[in-house]
Amino acid sequence: MELFLDGEACNMPLRPEATLAEVLDSVWVELPPGRVVTAIRIDGVEYHPAERERFARRTVSSVKDVAVFTRSPEAFVAEKRTEVGRALCLIAEKARHAAMLLRRGDASGGNGLFGALMEELRLVLMLERELGLLAKDDGSSALSVSDLEPVARDLLAAQEKMAWATVAEVLIEGLVPLLEGWAVLRGSPEQKTAEPGVR
Repeated sequence: MELFLDGEACNMPLRPEATLAEVLDSVWVELPPGRVVTAIRIDGVEYHPAERERFARRTVSSVKDVAVFTRSPEAFVAEKRTEVGRALCLIAEKARHAAMLLRRGDASGGNGLFGALMEELRLVLMLERELGLLAKDDGSSALSVSDLEPVARDLLAAQEKMAWATVAEVLIEGLVPLLEGWAVLRGSPEQKTAEPGVR
């Protein structure tokens, strides 16, 4: 098996019966301080480091080549924050569509999409928080998540009353501008044009 780290061959002794988990543990020890593993490619198939369980028990003798890719924390955070910006734009577009469905009287479709986009937003904000910890900055670049609290409160109150027109209004007037503002901070300035009758 051939082993590569950031495109360079690693002259590391490899036992045929060793598992990939053991090999990668040895690679981690050799990483320069501060490097972040961003991807692992095994016989041409790329895995996220968090998917370790999918390949950990495979042995050296069963694999032709393994390539490990790393980035500096700064580069990794910058790349992922750009992805956060794109994700926020997509979530804002879904919020617009959910509002459109609610205004057309499709409460089931609108609420289903609303629930899905809020779960996506939760996951994006979790990623954003982890990136902030990794960046170790002074917090000045963090998104002001507290701005979401009054919007979420208004959405919940309207949902409890089944006031779908109000939910649609809060989505358009509260959530969408907030998400688009955050997206700009994360390097995604392009904003979608609202559908006719949505704004």
